[in-house]
Amino acid sequence: MLFIYFMTLTKELASSKINVWQVLKEKFPLFVFGFVFVWGLNCLHMWPQPANEAMEKVLNWSFTLCFVGLGLQTKLADLKNAGPKGLLIGYIAGTMRVGVCLAIILILLKLGVFK
Repeated sequence: MLFIYFMTLTKELASSKINVWQVLKEKFPLFVFGFVFVWGLNCLHMWPQPANEAMEKVLNWSFTLCFVGLGLQTKLADLKNAGPKGLLIGYIAGTMRVGVCLAIILILLKLGVFK
């Protein structure tokens, strides 16, 4: 999602002069930047182990709430308007995602990453 957003942002920047920070503040809530910052520090192992484990639990809970929120925003009228074509595109995209994930897992297994 961030990749698509930044692709469109670069197109907006190329077409006109805009304040990047202002656009980012309008498009993303401020807590997202804090989340990315704390996540980056966690990846660098800047926190002690008990804090790291607690943050992982909070992260899982937060993602669960976000996905539930996204699901609750889905309107049946939107699904009806998308019709069979939208369902087919969603099914194909989901199948491709699963296929790519399985391929990556198989490659990592052959490389011996999971022992």
